[in-house]
Amino acid sequence: MWWRLLGVDIAAGAVLIAAWYWIFLRLNRRRGVRILQWVEQAIEGKGLIDGVKWLSASRMQVQLRLFDSGFCQPSMLVQLLPRETPLQWIVSLLRRRRETLTFESDLPCAPNFNL
Repeated sequence: MWWRLLGVDIAAGAVLIAAWYWIFLRLNRRRGVRILQWVEQAIEGKGLIDGVKWLSASRMQVQLRLFDSGFCQPSMLVQLLPRETPLQWIVSLLRRRRETLTFESDLPCAPNFNL
């Protein structure tokens, strides 16, 4: 008798976790689309978005094509909060992590100064 209740609890938990993952995956994708729109507005007339690759449910790589710039193979890494898994989300909130956007590029030659 108790194993039936345990089976129902496990099934309900699995459905709840799957629903959480699906809902927050969709919310992160919508947030990613909004970020892409902001990037397009920021580089309007200076370049365009060449491609988008989702590396995980909360991280995406955005390839850029910038006109008349000194950057080779420019890209951006967008890291959103990992809302799709409750435990990772809580840990990131407790550690006060923020969503980040990192610009990456190669330079055509080495700079004349040390960083």
